[in-house]
Amino acid sequence: MIVTLVLMGQVLELRARARTSGAIKALLGLAPKTARRLSADGREADVPLEDVRPGDRLRVRPGEKVPVDGNRPRGDEQRRRVDDHGRAVPVEKGPERR
Repeated sequence: MIVTLVLMGQVLELRARARTSGAIKALLGLAPKTARRLSADGREADVPLEDVRPGDRLRVRPGEKVPVDGNRPRGDEQRRRVDDHGRAVPVEKGPERR
């Protein structure tokens, strides 16, 4: 009886690990693969995230996902952030606000 319970626990643990692994892979698949970099003359070019360096200026259009962390040099915007209860609430962002 004890052996059966131990084996059942191991089976359940392996199933839970497999599901967790799949969920993490699915979340990683949602991340953007490219960023829109602005050149000195104002032209835009889509570049892979590996080519983005500190100091690069990027443009994020409305509805797009933010590809990397960074600071806003100027301007204001509103982003949707999920609160503790799962509701999306607007959050003001700007140069002095993180």
